[in-house]
Amino acid sequence: MMAKILRQLDGQELVDFIEEYFDFYNRVFNIENYLDEYAEAILSMQHYLDTRKLDLKQFSTYQTDLIKLGFLNQFTPGQLDRYIQTGLNDDEMERRYQSI
Repeated sequence: MMAKILRQLDGQELVDFIEEYFDFYNRVFNIENYLDEYAEAILSMQHYLDTRKLDLKQFSTYQTDLIKLGFLNQFTPGQLDRYIQTGLNDDEMERRYQSI
């Protein structure tokens, strides 16, 4: 369900939704210590995708999770470029992700 919602959003709508989502989780699970890290990862991901004219809708749910992990793990743009490519199947993207 969450992936379906995220695929329909882009740009500022996506950022606003994710901020609201993390605010909810912070109240429920007290993850405030991680919010700055998540916010930075979200902004980096948005900038990366925008500059490469990519959209999360181009990727499967599993691939989208791998993309998010790359930003949370603070991969460099070169590392991200090695595995964030349209046209890869889930297994190939995971192999490339794991090789970093």
